[in-house]
Amino acid sequence: MDITIKAAAAFYTPDGIVADTPKKSKLAEYSEQIDENTYRLTITSDCKPAGVAVKIPVDFSVNDTVFMNGFQSATDSREMSVTGKMNGVQTVSEFVKNKCAALSGGDYAFVPYKNKAGVTHGFSYCYFKHAGKIRLFASLDESVGYTIFKFDAWTTTLRVSRDIEGIEKFDNFPAISLFYAEGKEEEVFEQWFKAMDNQGQAPAEKLVGYSTAALDELSEDEVYERLGDMKKFPVKPNLFIMDERYCTSGEWLEPDADRFPEGLRDIVDEIHDCSLIAGVSLSPFAVDEKSFIAEEHCDWILRSPDGRYVKTKNNLFVLDFCNPEVREYIRECLHTILYMWGFDLVKLNNLYAAAMYPSGGMSRGQKMSSAMKFLRECCGGKLMFADHVPLMTAFGIADYCSVTCDAVSDKLPAYVRARNFRESPSVKNAANDMVFRRQLNNRAFLSSTCTLSLEEKEKFLDGNLNNAEQNLLCSLAGLFSSVIVTTDNVAMYNQKQKRRFRKMYALSGATDVRVKRISGKYIVGYKFEEKNYFIKL
Repeated sequence: MDITIKAAAAFYTPDGIVADTPKKSKLAEYSEQIDENTYRLTITSDCKPAGVAVKIPVDFSVNDTVFMNGFQSATDSREMSVTGKMNGVQTVSEFVKNKCAALSGGDYAFVPYKNKAGVTHGFSYCYFKHAGKIRLFASLDESVGYTIFKFDAWTTTLRVSRDIEGIEKFDNFPAISLFYAEGKEEEVFEQWFKAMDNQGQAPAEKLVGYSTAALDELSEDEVYERLGDMKKFPVKPNLFIMDERYCTSGEWLEPDADRFPEGLRDIVDEIHDCSLIAGVSLSPFAVDEKSFIAEEHCDWILRSPDGRYVKTKNNLFVLDFCNPEVREYIRECLHTILYMWGFDLVKLNNLYAAAMYPSGGMSRGQKMSSAMKFLRECCGGKLMFADHVPLMTAFGIADYCSVTCDAVSDKLPAYVRARNFRESPSVKNAANDMVFRRQLNNRAFLSSTCTLSLEEKEKFLDGNLNNAEQNLLCSLAGLFSSVIVTTDNVAMYNQKQKRRFRKMYALSGATDVRVKRISGKYIVGYKFEEKNYFIKL
C-alpha cells in the first residue's frame, strides 16, 4: 500500500481535516518514513480542532480480513471478513440504549453503531490482512483522547479520528498520532511497540493460582481452608487472590468485622508462608450504594450530563476521578492495602468506570490515561493487574491485564444469556479475544484470560462450561495467556480435571503456534510433545 501518497492526499481532501477544522486553526503535520513499509504521522493544532479526522483509502480483495480492537478488555474483538458485520445493540431499543448503554461498560453512548455489513469500528489499533500479510494502523498516544478507527468497505476508506469531547485546553494539541506498518504479523507489532515512547513493561513471572471469587460467602475460615487446599493444586501455584467481598465495596479499609474479626494482615502473612503472591481484588472507581461514601460523600459520585448518578454495569456508584478528595481516598486505601497490610498484587476491576463521561476539562481518553497513571503511582513497586480497561491505556502501566470477557456457557438458552452488549460473558467471545489480541502478550503487559472453572456441568442452567467449551478455553489460555486463575476448589478435582489443568499449564511450551483462516473458519494450530494439534474457533 502506497501510504505516503494516499494518506498525505487524504489528509487534505474536502472531507478531511481542512473542511472540519476552524479557519483560524493552524495545523502542523509531521511525518516520518521509518523504513520501506513503516510510517508515522503526527498532526497538531493550536486550538480546538472540531472533528479532526484522517481518511485513508484502503484497497482490499474479497477474501481479506479486518480486525478492530474493541473498546475495553471485555469487548468482543475478532478478525472478520472485510464485509462482515460487527455485533452491536440492534436488539436494544433506542430508549434503553440512551438510558442504560453506559452501564454495559461499552462505547454505545458515544460511538454510533451502523449495524451494517462491511462497516466496523475499533479503538487504538486495527489491521487488514491479505495473504498472510498485515497492514497495521495504530495510535502512538491515547493520553489526550481515544483514537477511533472506522472502516467502510463500501467506500473503501478507513477514517481515523480522536474523541475530544470535554477537552478544554488545546495548546499544541496532538490531533492525530498515527503509526502504519506493513509486513508479517510479528514484525509489524514489534515495530509499533518500538515506535511508541512507552513500550510497556512485562514482569518475568507468569501467574497461576486461585481466586476466591466463586465462594458463596467470603470469610476468614473459608480463606484459610482454601489456602490449605493450595497444596493439592495440579501444578505449582504462585498466586492467591482474595476478592472484594471482604468489605462493602468502597469501604476497602474496613474488613467485615463478623467475617474477618482479625483483619487481613494475618491472612496475608499466611499466604506468604505458603510461598504465594498475596493478591486482592477491588474496583477503585466504584462503590456500593450502602457504603459510607454513598451516604456521606455524595459529592464524590459522578453525575451524567443530565444530572443522574452514574452506575457501573454491576450497579455500583461511580466515583468522580476528577475530584481531588476521591483521588486522595483511593491513594490512602491502596497504600494501606499494599504497604501496611502487605498485599503484593492488586487486581483492579471495572477500570472503564473512571472515564464513562468526559468531565473536569478532560476527554474520556484523557481521564482514563490519567487514572491509570495515578493507579500506577499508588501501587508503586507492587504488582498491578488491570481488568475491564481500555487496553492501550494499560500499556506500560499494568504488569498484568485481562484481554477477554468473562465466560459462561454458550449453550444456555438465549433468554438466560445477556447477549445485547458486546461485553456479555461468552465462551465464543472469550476465545476470540484471546486469539486475536495475542500480539499484546509479553509486549504491552502479560495478558490474562478470564478466570477459568473446570467444574462439571450438573444442571442445564448452571452456566458451567461443557466439556468442549472447557477444552477450547483451556487450550487457548495455555497458548496465549500468561495468567491462569481458577475459582475452583482444586481439592475436589478428579483425575480428568487435573490432567486438563496440567496440560493447559504446559502449553506455554508449545511450538509452531499459528492462526489460519480456512474456508471462512479460523484454525489454531500448534505442536506439543511431538504431536500436531488443531483447534477450531
